[in-house]
Amino acid sequence: MNQDSIFNLNNIPEVWGVATLSEIAKNERNAIKRGPFGSAIKKSFFVPTGYKVYEQKNVIYNDFKRGSYYISDEKFYELESFKVKAGDILMSCSGTVGKLSIVPFDFEKGIINQALLKITLNNNIIYTRFFFYLFGFNISRILQKNTRGSAMLNISSVRDLKNIQFPIPPLTEQQRIVDKIEELFTKLDTGVEALKQAQAKLKRYRQSVLKAAVEGRLTAEWREQHLPASPCSAQASKDKLEPTDKLLDRILKERREKWESQQLAKFKTNGKKTPVKWQNKYKESIFPNSSSLPELPESWKCVSIDQISYEVRYGSSSKTNTDPNGIPILRMGNIVEGNLVFDKLKYLTKNHDEFPDLLLVSGDLLFNRTNSVELVGKTAIYKGYPYPCSYASYLIRVRFSRGVEPNFISFFINSVYGRAWIRSVVSQQVGQANVNGTKLKNLAVPLPSFDEQKKIVSELERLFSIIYESESLIHREINRAQSLRQSILKRAFDGKLVPQDPNDLPAPQPGKYFIYVLECSNGSYYIGHTENIEKRWINHAGGGGADWTRKYPPVALVHWEEYNTRTAAAKREKELKTGFGRKWIKREIKEGRTRQAGEPASVLLERIKSEKSKSKKSIQMEIQ
Repeated sequence: MNQDSIFNLNNIPEVWGVATLSEIAKNERNAIKRGPFGSAIKKSFFVPTGYKVYEQKNVIYNDFKRGSYYISDEKFYELESFKVKAGDILMSCSGTVGKLSIVPFDFEKGIINQALLKITLNNNIIYTRFFFYLFGFNISRILQKNTRGSAMLNISSVRDLKNIQFPIPPLTEQQRIVDKIEELFTKLDTGVEALKQAQAKLKRYRQSVLKAAVEGRLTAEWREQHLPASPCSAQASKDKLEPTDKLLDRILKERREKWESQQLAKFKTNGKKTPVKWQNKYKESIFPNSSSLPELPESWKCVSIDQISYEVRYGSSSKTNTDPNGIPILRMGNIVEGNLVFDKLKYLTKNHDEFPDLLLVSGDLLFNRTNSVELVGKTAIYKGYPYPCSYASYLIRVRFSRGVEPNFISFFINSVYGRAWIRSVVSQQVGQANVNGTKLKNLAVPLPSFDEQKKIVSELERLFSIIYESESLIHREINRAQSLRQSILKRAFDGKLVPQDPNDLPAPQPGKYFIYVLECSNGSYYIGHTENIEKRWINHAGGGGADWTRKYPPVALVHWEEYNTRTAAAKREKELKTGFGRKWIKREIKEGRTRQAGEPASVLLERIKSEKSKSKKSIQMEIQ
């Protein structure tokens, strides 16, 4: 695997190290462990209480209280290699791959299932929270190298994961990085929360405006200015508004005339003689039930969809294809928040036998008759693009008579009143909700004058465009916040988020050994070698390092050197402990050429004392 494709290891700071996942894992069996095969945990093994079986949902939702699968003591001890501990990192490995979570202190004892990977880290090398951010930031690139499966992604090789190399800063810098990340993330979270609240307010405002529009309140002042004092007044003849009663009479008359014209055309096409009293077969439109409507202005009418339309028709159930040379077929996924979107289109051939009858014309209302309970009834207006265009069987097309503004009806169906009506009539089958064409014809809708319908649509489109711009701005800012998170993490793991501290000791690295020189309280120098120079310095300063430093406490770490083998480090230690070596140390210190680092003992001891006073849980939260 090309490591540079995952982490940038060429330009890390000098005191940073590099180690594989297996090297920074705790030196114990099963420190990196994929969950057991499915056959090892069958449902027949589950018991009401006992040891918990942790699942993907615990990690995906970062909630360790979820789930109710338990195994017995006997089964737990059989599968003990899969047990989790507080501070372990768990990763989802199947389906939703790459989600990470840290096991909290108040977890229930248990094991992971087959869909999880657990990692127990060596906190003398890397803090858990630092690794959590580091691993999570690069997870997509890691998974690209380590997943297989098409329909369902799956971690293909834990061995490959173990060989990934990670940049390792000194522990003190890891803590500074984590503190800075969480400080900046807290500010971003606060900003994003405010944006989401504004987003929610805009949605409420949209529904509020829509509600006011279909109740007549949005155009109340305009209506007062344009309606005549009475139908017989002199002003009435000058006013352009058509009374709603007259509008409805004309719509019903034209509806019947259109039906008669269609019937005569059929007789002629089929070569049939016009039957006697054929007009009697005309079905009068459905009279509306106004109980679902709010109180309407006096000049408005309550009408049914059946009264104001001359066609309510289902779409095509024919099998579609992806050939863009055909006719686009709009489906339920193409209706989004009251508008039509034209991505992920499917097609039918141009010579399909349902055409041209099922081709859309501008002004057709499309109603989503089958979907989930939340989405059934989505409605939008086809505005002539793309042309030609058709629609699928889960949609119903409604064509309205002249004098009806389709967008006004669409706005009503998408309003709180339309949604309430849908909930009242919906039927459910196998997880799908349905509102059929007969029910749609019965839908009662408000009908203002045609001019007022157009005014309402115009006002709503104006206000919605303002809302849309505000929503787009909020969406951009939320995306920008996410980009800033990524930028913060990138700077963190390039060593540029926090300044380098000259007191930082080099990060511990497997296979690296350090010579260190301590200045003691009596003026002497203590010389030793170690794999973890920072941990050893803390031990000496705390009185637990060696007999000499317990007798003469160290005051400063005045020099250190790095070697690739323990043999080389031990040889150098022996050299420095000679008379010549000690003279060399004194001369180098005097000339300022030694690598002095680490906090002075007085500062270090105060920090150790402060940390010891904290609860175990607080320490875990702060440094892991």
